[in-house]
Amino acid sequence: MANTPKYQSLMRFGFTMKEIGLARRKFSDQMHGAEKRGIEFKFTFLEWFEWWMNTGKWNERGNSPEQYCMSRYGDIGPYEPSNVFCNTNYENCRDANLGRKHSDEVNKKKGHPGELNGFYGKTHTAESMEKKRQTYIKNKLAKLTSN
Repeated sequence: MANTPKYQSLMRFGFTMKEIGLARRKFSDQMHGAEKRGIEFKFTFLEWFEWWMNTGKWNERGNSPEQYCMSRYGDIGPYEPSNVFCNTNYENCRDANLGRKHSDEVNKKKGHPGELNGFYGKTHTAESMEKKRQTYIKNKLAKLTSN
């Protein structure tokens, strides 16, 4: 298996076979996650791996707000090389929520009492999301410096 051109291509980045196996699992997780959400995933493993290598963010990928993910332009269309860019999870969520309204059902699930908290029916704006981001960063830094 290590002698196949595909794996030789990956090993040129300095990855061991074990690390390539872990990368294949991450690829599979992302592909199946997209399928569960009804989003087409058109990357091959090699394309996906090289895309991440070219971003320079391979070791900074993850699910935390400050970590990086593969985002789709306009949050529409398939995951394919021409329709994705590298973004933080925070920015990806912010962009996906711009202009969206919370429904009664979502407010109930999140524990929002609707109009009582002054949020029900309002849409997110770039300014409101930036304010939330700044507050998040400020709180995160305060927490880090207090330890």
